[in-house]
Amino acid sequence: HPPGTVAPFVPQNPPPNADAVPDNILSFNWTSSSQDTTIYRIRFSGSEARQQVSTFPKSGVLTTTSYTPTAWEWRGILRQARVNTAGRIYWWITTQDENNGAQSRLPPMSSSRIASDAKPAPTPP
Repeated sequence: HPPGTVAPFVPQNPPPNADAVPDNILSFNWTSSSQDTTIYRIRFSGSEARQQVSTFPKSGVLTTTSYTPTAWEWRGILRQARVNTAGRIYWWITTQDENNGAQSRLPPMSSSRIASDAKPAPTPP
């Protein structure tokens, strides 16, 4: 984006560069900086160059600012993390306004490291 242009989304959860445990499906949440944005799609890649992109939902669109992959989708996202040596997944949001006009051609992205050596947090008693 040119200087002074507001990014179309701001990742909330997981926070940028957060570690994730493969056994725990992440919920992805973001805030939109545009009041005209009404339609979202979330995209994942194991490459910072945005290659081999998975887009969800597969059909339709999101009308809320959150998405939790199904177990089947999460397995596919984890496979993408194996593409790079850091075990990182990159995710970003593409947006459209109510007239289906794309609001950003190359939106910013966030990433999380899938820590295969991490253990889930203990469940409180």
